[in-house]
Amino acid sequence: MKKNESKHIKERLLSMKPRTVLLLIILAAIIMRMGFIFMFPDIGEGQLMDSYKYKKVAVHILQGRGFCEYIRKPSAFAPPLYPTFLAGVFALFGENPVVVKAVQALLGTIIVCIVYLIGALIFNRKTGLLAAGIAAVFPELVVISAYLYTESLYLLFLTPALYFVIKGFKQEYGVWPWIMSGFFLGLALLTRHILIAFPLFLAAVLLLFKQLRPYFRKAVVLAVVCYAVITPWIIRNYIQFHEFIPIARGARAGIWVGSYLPHNGEFRYSETRKEALKEAGQFDGLIDRDKKLAGKAVQRILENPFSYMGLTAKKFFQYFFKLYENVPSGQPRPVDYKVYAVLAISYFGLLAASFIGIAVSRRKHHMLVPVYSLIAYSGVIHAMTIVTPRYRIPLYPFLAVTAAWGLYSIVVLKGRLFKA
Repeated sequence: MKKNESKHIKERLLSMKPRTVLLLIILAAIIMRMGFIFMFPDIGEGQLMDSYKYKKVAVHILQGRGFCEYIRKPSAFAPPLYPTFLAGVFALFGENPVVVKAVQALLGTIIVCIVYLIGALIFNRKTGLLAAGIAAVFPELVVISAYLYTESLYLLFLTPALYFVIKGFKQEYGVWPWIMSGFFLGLALLTRHILIAFPLFLAAVLLLFKQLRPYFRKAVVLAVVCYAVITPWIIRNYIQFHEFIPIARGARAGIWVGSYLPHNGEFRYSETRKEALKEAGQFDGLIDRDKKLAGKAVQRILENPFSYMGLTAKKFFQYFFKLYENVPSGQPRPVDYKVYAVLAISYFGLLAASFIGIAVSRRKHHMLVPVYSLIAYSGVIHAMTIVTPRYRIPLYPFLAVTAAWGLYSIVVLKGRLFKA
């Protein structure tokens, strides 16, 4: 009887319509995210975290003081969209971080839906559903909704940007997907500026490989649209600070941190701040400090180029394999081995399945070029600046797609891996 019941349940699950399965995945995504938020409503509320600064700017926006961290003093510490997003939520629901987290849980669920679309576009609907299922329950994608960090909003823009550029590799859609990709990528940059050179990097990749060169001109269109979207904010920065600041300051200081050999290129909180102030010496404002630190970094790199190259290679490896010691908090904490085990199993499982998916997707490699480019670009940029496992989170929705194809190849194609 039990065997027959099990067989009956399996048959019913396999016969479910894709739309029904997707709805169940969406339901699981929202339940997990909301559940975590209401189980740990105070998580991520540390006063020394970036989230505290984002909230300050949001409050000042609501008070009519403009985009400033300190009263009446314009800020260039962060891209504009996340603090503006917080200000919008605060305006509607009051200054309640839990409400913001609930909204971010909804954004996370939308991201799960976009992951489905990407998987279905590149491979098939079953792979898309499996990818969405992975994204719905993946621990770090669930947990990040509970933090007032930029990732939730950033991924809301980055995932459609990659979806449209992947769609652009299908000739029948013309140039329109590339325009849409540039638009969403511009919004992503206005949320986190780490991808400031990514349009140029992607165009260079397309130009490098002969079979991809027909897409180069369309990638130029993508870049033009992307940079057009961010241009008004660059103009604002120039007016306010009389400097060319592509979206936000901080990248120069990041290069200083990443090249500081005594700390192995790591950010060590108070120790790093102390050494940065010492090396910068006298400075007139934070922008001037960043410029001086950048100069020190260049000098250090030129004096020890091979040491820097070795450190960068080491950090590139760390970017993909370093794990949290605890749930991400922005501050060091004692090791929680249960959390560590969950993160290790989930991440390395995802990585292993992704490797398989990449290995068996030879016929789809041209459509995966944007994903490969994003992964490579992110690894290089963070290896040059700061490596923190949290900065890997934006890659997980795309790794979920390749991991889903790997699992689909194993389970559905019954081991015919290299014929897929």
